[in-house]
Amino acid sequence: MVRVDDNHTTGEAITEKTLPVAADRSFHVDFTVINLTDVDAIDGELTLQICDICKFAKEPPEFTKLAGQDDRQRSKNIDRIHYQVQFYTLSADIIAPPGSRDVALGMNFRCNTCVRDKEPSRITVHLTPQP
Repeated sequence: MVRVDDNHTTGEAITEKTLPVAADRSFHVDFTVINLTDVDAIDGELTLQICDICKFAKEPPEFTKLAGQDDRQRSKNIDRIHYQVQFYTLSADIIAPPGSRDVALGMNFRCNTCVRDKEPSRITVHLTPQP
């Protein structure tokens, strides 16, 4: 997860975020897919992974559960993200385990023209009760 500068040319990794959690333990997270490189990302797949004991509150829009895929993962195919472009914002509603104050989420992106990351982007979400 990355915070992009005002010129949309560089990014800083976001590793923590505080979000409100509802009485049913669900929380909403938005994320934006960006390509800050100088190469188009072609034929890509984005995989969202939630914490080991979290659940999806509902199926995330535009994502699918692939056959044989872990219940905590959902994927989205992306044909192309041009270089130096911010894609659009995607979202997910997740149910945190009872009593949890922090949960971890991860995101993997692979494409035919990408330099492969060894590890997924990870973020810790700190949950705060809604008033």
